[in-house]
Amino acid sequence: MPNPPFQPGRLAEEKSESIFTPLDRIGQLTMRNLDIIDTRAKLGIYAKSGVLSLGTGGDLLHLATKDAE
Repeated sequence: MPNPPFQPGRLAEEKSESIFTPLDRIGQLTMRNLDIIDTRAKLGIYAKSGVLSLGTGGDLLHLATKDAE
């Protein structure tokens, strides 16, 4: 590149140590799994209360509308 918008020698990805360890990445995945579990639990509560209902033709939950009542 004749005029790069950055100085190639200053790119940190190539020459620096990662600040994140494999344990940090595992921790991030654990938190993501907990978030998914919490979301599924909340969707279950909504389905039991009638706010969500099963749609036709699949296992997806849909918001209940006044037309469906």
